[in-house]
Amino acid sequence: MYLYLLPLTRHDVPSKMVIPTPDGGIEHTAALFAAPQAWIKQARQGEVILFPPQFFILDTVGRHVGGGKPGSLEEESRRFMQQRRRLLRFVKEVPTATTALGRAHPSSQVAWADKVISPLPMYMRESDGRAVLSLNYPGPELEGTDRVGDFEHVVLTKFGKKGPTGVEVRLREEILDEDAQPKEGRLEKL
Repeated sequence: MYLYLLPLTRHDVPSKMVIPTPDGGIEHTAALFAAPQAWIKQARQGEVILFPPQFFILDTVGRHVGGGKPGSLEEESRRFMQQRRRLLRFVKEVPTATTALGRAHPSSQVAWADKVISPLPMYMRESDGRAVLSLNYPGPELEGTDRVGDFEHVVLTKFGKKGPTGVEVRLREEILDEDAQPKEGRLEKL
């Protein structure tokens, strides 16, 4: 996981800082900085497209930063610093899982800072037609290495002409139970 934390004060600003600029719509149209929760909300409302890995990372990071009521400059700086410390502790913590099933999987022993998220389809849900994507596979580029993703969570989504919609992060165990998927093999590498 790669995180870049913007400087909190002018004193913290590097002597040379690259500010993203529009590129004519090839890659992006503008650089906007907002809390993770704002991007998640916009994606749910169809205002922006977030693909499952980005949605998952923003959802995960959003549990540790963002939110809160605006205050004085000093209060804001203090709040942002506390959020950063909390986030930096989180990305280094092991185990990363909170459920018994998640803790039983080897990926729970890899810190968030070292995880690689490359969703892999598990199955289509009959109840709502969304794909259930496993997050523990690191992707074909890293196959055969010791890199892993997150076993404990899955992402649900529908893929369509306008990109992914109905994206939701859930616990793997909850989804497998809801969908009456077989209990055996839940710890197998998918």
